[in-house]
Amino acid sequence: MHLPNLRDLDVSSPLFPFSAAVACLDQFAGTITSLAMTGRYHSYEDVEEMLRAFRCRDVEERLESLRLGSVTLTPQLVDLLAKELPGLYRLELSVREIFPRNPDSIMELNVTRSQAEHHIVSALSSITPFAD
Repeated sequence: MHLPNLRDLDVSSPLFPFSAAVACLDQFAGTITSLAMTGRYHSYEDVEEMLRAFRCRDVEERLESLRLGSVTLTPQLVDLLAKELPGLYRLELSVREIFPRNPDSIMELNVTRSQAEHHIVSALSSITPFAD
């Protein structure tokens, strides 16, 4: 299927299998500028896999708008989004949890919520906003 004018893709449903969502991304990543993938939890690895679909385009021509969730918010996730989608104009995350690093390594830490939020704010403040 080829839809050369497709710009917005919304695959938001808890009933929509992740593999089917990725197949849609692979099919339409060359033209879409806005993506919504909500309705289920997406791990860091899921987000990496989603973003791989856009590597067929120049980094500056990738998504302008992304709505994603739910996710675990970590500095690594913010770094990944900033690296893979530098032209992103709008980001909307449905956050399930906040950790100062990837959840796999958090099990060994005894970190309070305020400490975790401080680390996330520090990571977010290092992102340079785009001029309108």
